[in-house]
Amino acid sequence: MRATNIVFLMTLILVGRVVSTNAQCPDAGAFVYENIEVSAGHPFQGQWVMVVETTDTNGANHIRVVKTKGFRDKDGKVRIERWYGPALQGDREPAPATAIRDVTIVDRCGTSWLLSPAFHTAEEHDVPVGKQPDSPHFCTESDLMNPPKPPANGTYENLGHKLIAGIDAIGSRQDTYSSSEAKAAGASPIGTLEQWCSPELELGMDFHHRNDKEGHEITQTIISIQTGDPDSSLFDVPPNYSVVRTRANTTLNAPRTDAAK
Repeated sequence: MRATNIVFLMTLILVGRVVSTNAQCPDAGAFVYENIEVSAGHPFQGQWVMVVETTDTNGANHIRVVKTKGFRDKDGKVRIERWYGPALQGDREPAPATAIRDVTIVDRCGTSWLLSPAFHTAEEHDVPVGKQPDSPHFCTESDLMNPPKPPANGTYENLGHKLIAGIDAIGSRQDTYSSSEAKAAGASPIGTLEQWCSPELELGMDFHHRNDKEGHEITQTIISIQTGDPDSSLFDVPPNYSVVRTRANTTLNAPRTDAAK
């Protein structure tokens, strides 16, 4: 199996002229960004840990850890903070000397800002809202009388409800087999996706994804969740940051947001 470089993929085009997430703009409607629905009325803050294990062609195992803090205010703005790096030996924490920190802020206009605290810059993007899952289908309980139909080489299981960090969550599990014949013969699945989400918070909670063919396994675990409105300043681009915007193939360097008008 080949080594897999885990990259957080965001297909984003940098446009617009807004340098503060408090600016007024048309509501893009509810959409899902990294398992958090960008919608009003469900404020929270929480922490979770993602462990990524990959196996290369020589059978060597590599572990990387991503620690995340997530926030959403009553108006639907989202903030995601990350620390990531190779895990310490025998631990599931990012190594302090190599951990990297970044911040993403997303608003209901469909605009995001990728903040780099090390360089005091913010890259302004348009989120491809039209490609996000439709909100009514996000984190809804499946119909037990008409459950999703898996492919011939897969299975689907409704896992019901359980409490995660004190929040009610609904779960499902999908197994994938090498072929429909392998499935019928009772062979072990080559891939598994188990995921839990909170209908109350419209938030993806724990999940586990294993893919034997690609040689990786990803597990996310919620550490804590607290409902209520976070500090509003968390959703603003800091005034001493330079905002970088790109339109098509052109990059525009905006002045720092505290510069004289």
